[in-house]
Amino acid sequence: MREAVKKSKELGFRHIRCESDSADQLIKAINPDLYGIISDIRLDCIAFDSISFSWIPRLRNQDADVLDEQALSHIAVLATA
Repeated sequence: MREAVKKSKELGFRHIRCESDSADQLIKAINPDLYGIISDIRLDCIAFDSISFSWIPRLRNQDADVLDEQALSHIAVLATA
């Protein structure tokens, strides 16, 4: 999530919506060890006119999962080349 917010800021987006199907991420966000990451995200959020974070059911996130898998396999190919 932090990298997505950071990249959106770098690309000059003004309005973003972050969706996650991972309840684990939401639970981990409460963990004190992650305060630094959350702090980084909060600082980057200042750059946007609007930003929202929400949980969505996994079934509604299948397209994003496919893109994620493709991106990860592409990165793996680049790393081994």
